[in-house]
Amino acid sequence: QLLGETPELRPDDPLLHFALDPQIRGIAERYCGMRLRVQDLNVWVNEPTDAPAQQSQRWHRDVPEDHDIVKCFLYLSDVTPAAGPMSYVTGTNTPEGRRIKMPAEYDGGGYRLADEDVAAAFRADRTVTAEGTAGTLVFADTLGVHRGGHATGAERVVLQITYGSHASLRRARLRPAVAVSPASL
Repeated sequence: QLLGETPELRPDDPLLHFALDPQIRGIAERYCGMRLRVQDLNVWVNEPTDAPAQQSQRWHRDVPEDHDIVKCFLYLSDVTPAAGPMSYVTGTNTPEGRRIKMPAEYDGGGYRLADEDVAAAFRADRTVTAEGTAGTLVFADTLGVHRGGHATGAERVVLQITYGSHASLRRARLRPAVAVSPASL
């Protein structure tokens, strides 16, 4: 996380302006059917590794802290198969898809699903892999089954924005920079 655990923002921050842009935030708000706030934004760098997939690189659903958890990923580098693109099982974000229960293992950061269990539960044609060139935008309701960021041969650099309702249980990770009023953000 290039911006740290709790990014400090100023009203003129270009990343914040991008996240709040009516066309960008509007996609998330249209999906959720309500006004949303930016709960988190950060630039992630995934370095290539030979190590096995870990944490969010494994299949999972985000902890259900809101009705929907919509994330926007802006690729700041080309995301090829070697750079660990996000994979998503279509339909797992629907009410029916969310009711599908699978064995999960807690790894200290969340509950992860085994590759074999995901393959057994869902046809291969239901998995979408979001490869793209720098500048590609990917939106996902991360209450659906997904994984990403397991770079094995190329670096992945991505801006991640998390949108949530004002009633969300997720703790906002953003904070105003020194001498900046929270209301100005």
